[in-house]
Amino acid sequence: MPANYYQFDHGYAITAHRSQGKTVDGVILSADAMKQELFYVGASRGRSEIAIVTSDREQLHESLGISSARPPATELARVRAQIYPSQEHGLTHPPAQKIETPMPRKEIAFGHDIGMGL
Repeated sequence: MPANYYQFDHGYAITAHRSQGKTVDGVILSADAMKQELFYVGASRGRSEIAIVTSDREQLHESLGISSARPPATELARVRAQIYPSQEHGLTHPPAQKIETPMPRKEIAFGHDIGMGL
């Protein structure tokens, strides 16, 4: 700190999850890896300033390309349609599975033949 700096305010650190719903003047994000959605939450809390601190710029850049959001149902349906193309009305059906009939069970009787020989 400069020698003529006599007063300062305390700052507080919170996680990006905890920062949801809060707004502050400036944000400092410290991360080496962070997914898109979490980065957005942390970065969008500041009104006027943001500083990003990282020890590995490339790793952070790569991690920001990863989304933790679930794909929409339409995307899942499109992928499924590519895997299982349908012959009728655009509906998708998985390939039929052959179900084998079970072999009949043989009944085995257990018993004792007790004879009385005199």
